[in-house]
Amino acid sequence: MSVIRARHVVTPDGIVDGWLRTDGGAIVEIGRGDPPSGPALVDAGDGWVVPGFVDLHCHGGDGASLYSGTREDVAVVARGHLAAGTTSMFASIATMPPEAMLRAADDILAVVRAGEAPNIVGVHFEGPFLSARRRGAQQESALQLPSAELLDELLERVGGLPVIMTIAPELPRATELIATYADRVIFALGHSDATFDEGVAGIDAGARLVTHAFNAMPPLDHRHPGLVGAALTDPRVRIELIADGHHLHDTVLSFAVSAVGPSRGILVTDASAAAGLSDGDHDFPDRLVTVRDGRVSLRGTPTLAGSTLRLAAAHARMIRLGTSAEDAVRLSSTNASALVGLADRGALRVGARADVVALDPELRVTAVVHGGRLLSTVG
Repeated sequence: MSVIRARHVVTPDGIVDGWLRTDGGAIVEIGRGDPPSGPALVDAGDGWVVPGFVDLHCHGGDGASLYSGTREDVAVVARGHLAAGTTSMFASIATMPPEAMLRAADDILAVVRAGEAPNIVGVHFEGPFLSARRRGAQQESALQLPSAELLDELLERVGGLPVIMTIAPELPRATELIATYADRVIFALGHSDATFDEGVAGIDAGARLVTHAFNAMPPLDHRHPGLVGAALTDPRVRIELIADGHHLHDTVLSFAVSAVGPSRGILVTDASAAAGLSDGDHDFPDRLVTVRDGRVSLRGTPTLAGSTLRLAAAHARMIRLGTSAEDAVRLSSTNASALVGLADRGALRVGARADVVALDPELRVTAVVHGGRLLSTVG
C-alpha cells in the first residue's frame, strides 16, 4: 500500500486536507488529516493532489509526432506527456494520405500492445473528412469526402482501441456516416464551415464533441451562429478548449466555460512535436513550423499548427482565470474520461484507478503516479 497526501486533495465531494491510499493500482481509501501510519509515497505539502490529466487531442511533443512513421516517436511522445501529468491520452493522427494514416495507426497500436506507451488509451483521427476552407494546418491534398470504406480500414487498424474522429458535418454523406458509426466512433465536429443548421444536423446524427471550439470554423456571429453557436447551446455535445493563450483569448475561454458549464468543457492540448522545445524554427517530416513565445505556426504564415501545451499548464491557467479547483479537474480530467467511457479514472474516488498528479502551491507538477506506481518526482 502507498499513501499520497496534501493540504488540498481534490475529490468529487470537495477539497480534503488529507490523504489517499492506493493498493493494487487503485485508490482504496481517502481520509482527512494525517495518514494512519507510515511515510507517504508522495507528500505534496501545501500543494495539491488531483486526478491524472486526460488529453483527447495530442499530436506530439519533444520533437516527435505520433504519426511520423516510427514507433520510437510514439513512445517518446507518450513518455513526455506522461511525465508532465497526462496519465491518459488519445494519440491524434493528422490528415495525411490514407496509406500514411493507416501506417500511423499500425505504429500506435503496436507500441500500445508492447506496453511502451501505457498512457495511450485511444486514437483520434483529425480527418481526413474535413472542409478545405477550414483545414487550418491540415494537408489540403489529403482531404477526402466521407467514406465508409476508408473509415472501416482505419477502425480495423486500431485493433479495438477507442476512436475519436473529427469530421465536417456539411460534407456530402457526413451525417449518414456519423449516424451509421456513432456506436463505434466518438465523432467530433470540426475543421468545418458548417452553418448552425448543419452543425445541429451533425449532432442529431450522433456527434458528441466539437474539436478545438472556435478554431478552424466560422466565428460566432449574431445572425449566423454557425458551428460555434450549435456547440455552445446544445447540451448533447462537449467542446474542446485549448487554453494556451494563443488559440483562445482568455476572455473567450472564460466565456465558453461559463456558457457550457463545468460538465461540457474539455481541456485539450492539440500539442505538436514542438511541445517541450524552445522557440525557433523547427523542421518536422510533415511540416515546417516556427515557435515564438510558445505559439506554433506554419513557417511564414499566421496559421496555427498545434501548440506547445501540456495539459497541466492548461489546468493551471483555468485556475488562474478564476475557475474553482473542482471545476478545473472536471475540465482537465473528469469530463474527458466520461465522454470516452473511461469510468475507472478522471476523479479521486475509492475504487478508481490510482492515476494521480501532485502539484506544488503554484500548480506545477511535482509527482506523477500512474496505476499506483510512482513514475516521476520533481524538486
